[in-house]
Order: sequence, then C-alpha cells, then structure tokens
Amino acid sequence: MTFLTNFFNKIKSSNRSKLKSNKKTITYNNQSIYRCKSENKEAIDYFNIGIDKYESGDSRDAIFYYNQAIDLDPGFAEAYDNRGAAKYMLGDNKSALLDFDKAILLDPKCAEIYTNRGAAKIKLRDYQGALYDFDRAISLKPDYAEAYYSRHNAKCMIGDLQGTISDLDQAISLKPDYSYAYGSRGTIKSFSGDLSGAISDLNRAITLDPQNGAYYYNRSNAKYSLGDMRGATNDLTQASKLFYQQGQTDNYNQTIEAMQMLKN
Repeated sequence: MTFLTNFFNKIKSSNRSKLKSNKKTITYNNQSIYRCKSENKEAIDYFNIGIDKYESGDSRDAIFYYNQAIDLDPGFAEAYDNRGAAKYMLGDNKSALLDFDKAILLDPKCAEIYTNRGAAKIKLRDYQGALYDFDRAISLKPDYAEAYYSRHNAKCMIGDLQGTISDLDQAISLKPDYSYAYGSRGTIKSFSGDLSGAISDLNRAITLDPQNGAYYYNRSNAKYSLGDMRGATNDLTQASKLFYQQGQTDNYNQTIEAMQMLKN
C-alpha cells in the first residue's frame, strides 16, 4: 500500500498521498493469494474495473464501479475499503471514514483496512484515533511495513519525534527498498539537525526512486544548511525539472521560488 504524505516535507510527492487499493484484481478460481468474501461474479467484475480506474488516477469513476459492486453484494468488505480509498483521494475524508468503518465491521481482522482508516483519521486530525488504528494493524500483521510508515505520520503530528524515527527505522528494516521511508526519515533528520544522516537517507531514496522530485528538494535543504550552495542549487534544479515534467504545478512553483531565494 502507498499511504500518507510525510507531514515534515515542505514538498509533497503526488503519489505519496495515495492509498493503494486493498486487494489486487480478484480471480474466480480461488487461486489468488488475496481473500475475496464476495461470491458474486458480477460484483467482482465491477470491483476489478474500479481497481483499474483507481490505479489509473480516476477516483470518481472508481467510486461508480465500487458502488455497483456494493449494490450487488452489500457484504463486500474490499469494495467498501477501496471506495473509501477513492473518496480519500478526492478529499472526502468523512465519507471515506464511514466506508472504512463498514469494511472493518465486515472484516475486522484485515490490517490494510485499519491502516487506510488511520490515514483518513489523520486528515480529520484525529491523531489518537489514527494511532489506535495503526497499532491495531500492526498487532494483526507485525511485519506490515506500511503500517509502521503510516503510524510515523500520526506520531509526528503529536510531537513524538523519537517514536516517528523508530517507526521509520522499523519500516526500513522490514522493507529495505522502501523509498518513501528513507525519504521521510531523511527529511526528519534534516529538521532535527542530523544533516549528514539526512543526506545519506535522501541519497538512498533517490537511488530507489530517482523520479521523485520531493527527495531532491528536501535534500537541497540539508545541503543548504551545510553551506553546500552548489549542491543545493543542483538539487533544486533537478526537482524543478521533475515537477514540471510530472505536472506538479504547486511543487514546481515552490521550487522555482526557493531557487530565486537561494540566488539572493
């Protein structure tokens, strides 16, 4: 799953804030490694189309198809969960929360649903409620790196810096190629004064995901603090190119502004 934006970041990667669909496309021969409680073939067909729409960035159409799946099978927990994720992407967090509540009622032992609900609760500033959900997800699935990654956001918001770093350490331990976790940890280290550690983590994040402009932007902050003006400028230049290419207008404009400030 891909979860929340790191709240320490001044620049946000567009795909960090996206909740990933809880289940992949479901087959009918019961050989999929994912569970599907629905036995309604037509409902599953709509569900699968919803996943395709969501993964292509069309959350509104995804909701339409998840609605059809739920109408055909009101007990389809995965459809409620995925519809909640699509609503979350559209900023409809209160409605998303209701879908996650329903999904948990239908499938109370699914760690992924608790993690998604925790994400919505953070958006609604219910940080203690989010921590409860992430804790529950981890208790159900202790090796679930994404739950630790998501929990670090809630801990960050309540000022628990040590807990924030600890969760990111655990996420990386469980998933050594987790670029988001390296990027987040590097950014937090930069803000806390561990500039060499920040650059090391952000270097690793860039190696794993060189198309993520947020990593270059955040690394520029650490380089600037170390007095490496050329390095900071180079990182901002690369970040601006990526943001422009990817249509991230707000991030692009913010990066251009930072470059102009650096020149002054």
